[in-house]
Amino acid sequence: MKKIHYIFYVLFILILPLSAYARKKSPSLSEKQLQSILDKAKQETARGSYDNALALLINYRKSTSRKPTHPVFSFYVIESIGRIYLRIKQDPDSAIIFFTDALNDRNLSDTEFDMIRAWLGRSKEWKELNIFPKNIKDPTMLFSLGKKYYDQGIKLQKYTMDLSASADFSMASNYLTPFTIQYDKDPNIGEALYMLGEIRRRSWHKNDYWVENFYLTEVIRRFPNTELASRAYQALYEDVHYGYTGSSGDHTPTSWIELLKEFEALSKVAKPASFETIKPE
Repeated sequence: MKKIHYIFYVLFILILPLSAYARKKSPSLSEKQLQSILDKAKQETARGSYDNALALLINYRKSTSRKPTHPVFSFYVIESIGRIYLRIKQDPDSAIIFFTDALNDRNLSDTEFDMIRAWLGRSKEWKELNIFPKNIKDPTMLFSLGKKYYDQGIKLQKYTMDLSASADFSMASNYLTPFTIQYDKDPNIGEALYMLGEIRRRSWHKNDYWVENFYLTEVIRRFPNTELASRAYQALYEDVHYGYTGSSGDHTPTSWIELLKEFEALSKVAKPASFETIKPE
Protein backbone atom coordinates (compact mmCIF):
# COMPACT_ATOMS: atom_id res chain seq x y z
CA MET A 1 0.00 0.00 0.00
CA LYS A 2 2.86 2.35 0.84
CA LYS A 3 4.38 1.60 -2.56
CA ILE A 4 1.14 2.58 -4.31
CA HIS A 5 0.96 5.81 -2.33
CA TYR A 6 4.56 6.55 -3.27
CA ILE A 7 3.81 6.02 -6.99
CA PHE A 8 0.81 8.39 -6.84
CA TYR A 9 2.94 10.95 -5.02
CA VAL A 10 5.64 10.80 -7.72
CA LEU A 11 3.04 11.09 -10.48
CA PHE A 12 1.49 14.10 -8.74
CA ILE A 13 4.89 15.82 -8.48
CA LEU A 14 5.53 15.19 -12.19
CA ILE A 15 2.10 16.20 -13.45
CA LEU A 16 1.72 19.38 -11.40
CA PRO A 17 4.44 21.38 -13.20
CA LEU A 18 3.14 20.18 -16.56
CA SER A 19 -0.42 21.30 -15.82
CA ALA A 20 0.84 24.67 -14.59
CA TYR A 21 2.89 25.02 -17.76
CA ALA A 22 -0.15 24.14 -19.85
CA ARG A 23 -2.21 26.81 -18.11
CA LYS A 24 0.52 29.34 -18.55
CA LYS A 25 0.89 28.54 -22.24
CA SER A 26 -2.83 28.30 -23.00
CA PRO A 27 -3.43 30.21 -26.22
CA SER A 28 -5.00 33.64 -25.79
CA LEU A 29 -7.37 35.17 -28.29
CA SER A 30 -5.76 37.16 -31.09
CA GLU A 31 -6.63 40.78 -31.83
CA LYS A 32 -8.61 39.60 -34.85
CA GLN A 33 -10.64 37.18 -32.71
CA LEU A 34 -11.29 39.86 -30.09
CA GLN A 35 -12.44 42.31 -32.76
CA SER A 36 -14.75 39.62 -34.14
CA ILE A 37 -16.33 39.17 -30.69
CA LEU A 38 -16.85 42.91 -30.40
CA ASP A 39 -18.39 43.17 -33.87
CA LYS A 40 -20.79 40.30 -33.14
CA ALA A 41 -21.76 41.91 -29.82
CA LYS A 42 -22.63 45.15 -31.62
CA GLN A 43 -24.69 43.23 -34.19
CA GLU A 44 -26.60 41.36 -31.49
CA THR A 45 -27.25 44.63 -29.64
CA ALA A 46 -28.59 46.24 -32.82
CA ARG A 47 -30.89 43.24 -33.32
CA GLY A 48 -32.19 43.47 -29.78
CA SER A 49 -30.64 40.11 -28.84
CA TYR A 50 -29.37 41.46 -25.54
CA ASP A 51 -28.66 38.12 -23.84
CA ASN A 52 -26.40 37.09 -26.74
CA ALA A 53 -24.75 40.51 -26.78
CA LEU A 54 -24.17 40.37 -23.03
CA ALA A 55 -22.54 36.92 -23.25
CA LEU A 56 -20.19 38.15 -26.00
CA LEU A 57 -19.30 41.35 -24.13
CA ILE A 58 -18.54 39.45 -20.91
CA ASN A 59 -16.41 37.00 -22.92
CA TYR A 60 -14.49 39.93 -24.43
CA ARG A 61 -14.00 41.48 -21.01
CA LYS A 62 -12.66 38.25 -19.50
CA SER A 63 -10.43 37.59 -22.51
CA THR A 64 -8.78 41.00 -22.22
CA SER A 65 -8.56 41.20 -18.44
CA ARG A 66 -4.96 39.96 -18.47
CA LYS A 67 -3.71 41.83 -21.53
CA PRO A 68 -3.62 45.47 -22.63
CA THR A 69 -6.39 46.49 -25.03
CA HIS A 70 -7.51 49.69 -26.71
CA PRO A 71 -8.94 51.96 -23.97
CA VAL A 72 -11.95 53.00 -26.06
CA PHE A 73 -12.89 49.34 -26.66
CA SER A 74 -12.53 48.60 -22.96
CA PHE A 75 -14.72 51.55 -21.98
CA TYR A 76 -17.31 50.64 -24.62
CA VAL A 77 -17.54 47.09 -23.25
CA ILE A 78 -17.85 48.18 -19.61
CA GLU A 79 -20.50 50.77 -20.48
CA SER A 80 -22.43 48.36 -22.72
CA ILE A 81 -22.53 45.65 -20.06
CA GLY A 82 -23.77 48.12 -17.46
CA ARG A 83 -26.34 49.59 -19.85
CA ILE A 84 -27.79 46.17 -20.76
CA TYR A 85 -27.97 45.04 -17.14
CA LEU A 86 -29.52 48.24 -15.83
CA ARG A 87 -31.32 49.93 -18.71
CA ILE A 88 -32.48 46.96 -20.79
CA LYS A 89 -32.84 44.13 -18.27
CA GLN A 90 -33.26 46.37 -15.20
CA ASP A 91 -31.38 43.74 -13.22
CA PRO A 92 -29.13 45.44 -10.63
CA ASP A 93 -28.41 42.14 -8.84
CA SER A 94 -26.61 40.65 -11.86
CA ALA A 95 -24.86 43.96 -12.46
CA ILE A 96 -23.57 43.97 -8.86
CA ILE A 97 -22.22 40.43 -9.23
CA PHE A 98 -20.44 41.23 -12.51
CA PHE A 99 -18.89 44.56 -11.47
CA THR A 100 -17.85 43.23 -8.04
CA ASP A 101 -15.96 40.43 -9.77
CA ALA A 102 -14.53 42.84 -12.36
CA LEU A 103 -12.98 44.97 -9.62
CA ASN A 104 -10.79 41.99 -8.62
CA ASP A 105 -8.81 42.32 -11.85
CA ARG A 106 -5.43 43.63 -10.73
CA ASN A 107 -4.54 44.76 -14.24
CA LEU A 108 -7.24 47.44 -14.39
CA SER A 109 -6.10 50.90 -15.39
CA ASP A 110 -7.06 53.74 -13.06
CA THR A 111 -9.79 54.86 -15.46
CA GLU A 112 -11.21 51.35 -15.83
CA PHE A 113 -11.20 50.95 -12.05
CA ASP A 114 -13.07 54.25 -11.61
CA MET A 115 -15.63 53.34 -14.29
CA ILE A 116 -16.33 49.88 -12.88
CA ARG A 117 -16.57 51.23 -9.35
CA ALA A 118 -19.03 53.88 -10.55
CA TRP A 119 -21.20 51.25 -12.27
CA LEU A 120 -21.09 49.10 -9.15
CA GLY A 121 -22.09 52.05 -6.99
CA ARG A 122 -25.01 52.98 -9.24
CA SER A 123 -26.17 49.35 -9.37
CA LYS A 124 -26.23 49.14 -5.57
CA GLU A 125 -27.94 52.52 -5.33
CA TRP A 126 -30.59 51.45 -7.84
CA LYS A 127 -31.28 48.24 -5.93
CA GLU A 128 -31.72 50.20 -2.69
CA LEU A 129 -33.88 52.79 -4.45
CA ASN A 130 -36.06 49.99 -5.84
CA ILE A 131 -37.80 52.34 -8.30
CA PHE A 132 -37.39 50.91 -11.77
CA PRO A 133 -38.59 52.87 -14.84
CA LYS A 134 -40.89 50.07 -15.99
CA ASN A 135 -42.86 50.40 -12.74
CA ILE A 136 -43.20 54.20 -12.76
CA LYS A 137 -46.45 55.66 -14.08
CA ASP A 138 -45.90 59.21 -12.84
CA PRO A 139 -44.20 61.47 -15.44
CA THR A 140 -43.01 63.88 -12.76
CA MET A 141 -41.13 61.10 -10.98
CA LEU A 142 -39.59 59.79 -14.23
CA PHE A 143 -38.39 63.27 -15.15
CA SER A 144 -37.06 64.16 -11.70
CA LEU A 145 -35.09 60.92 -11.35
CA GLY A 146 -33.65 61.35 -14.85
CA LYS A 147 -32.63 64.93 -14.07
CA LYS A 148 -31.12 63.83 -10.76
CA TYR A 149 -28.68 61.44 -12.45
CA TYR A 150 -28.06 63.85 -15.34
CA ASP A 151 -27.06 66.62 -12.92
CA GLN A 152 -24.79 64.18 -11.07
CA GLY A 153 -23.09 63.25 -14.34
CA ILE A 154 -22.62 66.86 -15.42
CA LYS A 155 -21.11 67.67 -12.03
CA LEU A 156 -18.80 64.64 -12.15
CA GLN A 157 -17.64 64.98 -15.77
CA LYS A 158 -14.60 67.24 -15.91
CA TYR A 159 -14.63 67.66 -19.71
CA THR A 160 -16.68 66.33 -22.63
CA MET A 161 -14.35 63.38 -23.32
CA ASP A 162 -14.19 62.35 -19.65
CA LEU A 163 -15.82 58.92 -19.21
CA SER A 164 -16.18 59.09 -15.43
CA ALA A 165 -19.86 60.08 -15.70
CA SER A 166 -20.80 57.14 -17.93
CA ALA A 167 -22.82 55.34 -15.24
CA ASP A 168 -24.73 58.47 -14.21
CA PHE A 169 -25.63 59.34 -17.79
CA SER A 170 -26.81 55.80 -18.47
CA MET A 171 -28.96 55.90 -15.34
CA ALA A 172 -30.41 59.24 -16.44
CA SER A 173 -31.29 57.70 -19.81
CA ASN A 174 -33.08 54.87 -17.99
CA TYR A 175 -35.70 57.38 -16.85
CA LEU A 176 -35.58 60.08 -19.53
CA THR A 177 -35.98 57.74 -22.52
CA PRO A 178 -39.33 56.23 -21.41
CA PHE A 179 -40.40 59.71 -20.31
CA THR A 180 -39.94 61.12 -23.84
CA ILE A 181 -41.75 58.12 -25.36
CA GLN A 182 -44.72 57.97 -23.01
CA TYR A 183 -45.21 61.65 -22.14
CA ASP A 184 -44.43 63.54 -25.32
CA LYS A 185 -46.84 66.38 -24.45
CA ASP A 186 -45.53 66.93 -20.93
CA PRO A 187 -44.31 70.49 -20.17
CA ASN A 188 -40.84 69.08 -19.39
CA ILE A 189 -40.44 67.29 -22.74
CA GLY A 190 -38.12 69.95 -24.18
CA GLU A 191 -35.72 69.80 -21.24
CA ALA A 192 -35.78 65.99 -21.30
CA LEU A 193 -34.89 65.92 -25.01
CA TYR A 194 -32.10 68.42 -24.38
CA MET A 195 -30.64 66.32 -21.57
CA LEU A 196 -30.71 63.18 -23.75
CA GLY A 197 -28.96 65.13 -26.52
CA GLU A 198 -26.26 66.25 -24.12
CA ILE A 199 -25.89 62.70 -22.79
CA ARG A 200 -25.46 61.40 -26.35
CA ARG A 201 -22.67 63.79 -27.23
CA ARG A 202 -20.95 63.35 -23.89
CA SER A 203 -20.99 59.57 -24.33
CA TRP A 204 -18.57 60.05 -27.22
CA HIS A 205 -17.01 56.56 -26.99
CA LYS A 206 -20.16 54.94 -28.38
CA ASN A 207 -21.30 57.67 -30.77
CA ASP A 208 -21.32 57.58 -34.55
CA TYR A 209 -20.55 61.23 -35.13
CA TRP A 210 -21.94 61.26 -38.65
CA VAL A 211 -25.35 60.28 -37.30
CA GLU A 212 -27.50 63.32 -36.64
CA ASN A 213 -28.07 64.08 -32.96
CA PHE A 214 -31.82 63.58 -33.06
CA TYR A 215 -32.52 64.92 -29.58
CA LEU A 216 -30.81 68.28 -30.04
CA THR A 217 -32.26 68.88 -33.50
CA GLU A 218 -35.69 67.93 -32.15
CA VAL A 219 -35.39 70.55 -29.41
CA ILE A 220 -34.55 73.25 -31.96
CA ARG A 221 -37.34 72.16 -34.31
CA ARG A 222 -40.04 71.94 -31.65
CA PHE A 223 -39.03 74.94 -29.53
CA PRO A 224 -37.61 77.51 -31.99
CA ASN A 225 -36.40 80.94 -30.90
CA THR A 226 -36.23 80.00 -27.23
CA GLU A 227 -33.43 79.88 -24.69
CA LEU A 228 -33.66 76.09 -24.76
CA ALA A 229 -33.21 76.02 -28.55
CA SER A 230 -30.19 78.31 -28.20
CA ARG A 231 -28.56 75.93 -25.72
CA ALA A 232 -29.37 72.97 -27.94
CA TYR A 233 -27.79 74.67 -30.97
CA GLN A 234 -24.53 75.36 -29.13
CA ALA A 235 -24.33 71.71 -28.08
CA LEU A 236 -25.23 70.50 -31.60
CA TYR A 237 -22.60 72.78 -33.20
CA GLU A 238 -19.89 71.39 -30.92
CA ASP A 239 -21.08 67.81 -31.45
CA VAL A 240 -21.05 67.99 -35.25
CA HIS A 241 -17.74 69.81 -35.61
CA TYR A 242 -16.04 67.60 -33.03
CA GLY A 243 -17.13 64.51 -34.93
CA TYR A 244 -15.52 65.71 -38.16
CA THR A 245 -12.36 67.16 -36.63
CA GLY A 246 -9.12 65.21 -36.46
CA SER A 247 -5.38 65.73 -36.45
CA SER A 248 -5.57 67.10 -40.01
CA GLY A 249 -8.20 69.71 -39.14
CA ASP A 250 -11.93 70.27 -39.34
CA HIS A 251 -13.56 68.39 -42.24
CA THR A 252 -17.22 69.11 -41.52
CA PRO A 253 -19.15 68.52 -44.78
CA THR A 254 -20.66 71.51 -46.56
CA SER A 255 -24.12 69.97 -46.22
CA TRP A 256 -23.77 69.96 -42.43
CA ILE A 257 -22.43 73.52 -42.39
CA GLU A 258 -25.47 74.71 -44.34
CA LEU A 259 -27.82 72.74 -42.10
CA LEU A 260 -26.22 74.24 -39.00
CA LYS A 261 -26.92 77.71 -40.41
CA GLU A 262 -30.61 76.85 -40.62
CA PHE A 263 -30.60 75.53 -37.06
CA GLU A 264 -28.76 78.65 -35.91
CA ALA A 265 -31.53 80.84 -37.34
CA LEU A 266 -34.16 78.74 -35.56
CA SER A 267 -32.21 78.91 -32.30
CA LYS A 268 -31.98 82.69 -32.01
CA VAL A 269 -34.00 83.87 -29.04
CA ALA A 270 -36.89 86.06 -30.11
CA LYS A 271 -36.62 89.54 -28.62
CA PRO A 272 -39.76 91.08 -27.17
CA ALA A 273 -41.01 94.22 -28.88
CA SER A 274 -39.70 97.38 -27.24
CA PHE A 275 -42.00 100.10 -25.94
CA GLU A 276 -41.07 102.41 -28.83
CA THR A 277 -42.12 99.90 -31.49
CA ILE A 278 -45.61 99.43 -30.06
CA LYS A 279 -47.94 101.77 -31.89
CA PRO A 280 -50.96 103.12 -30.03
CA GLU A 281 -54.33 102.13 -31.45
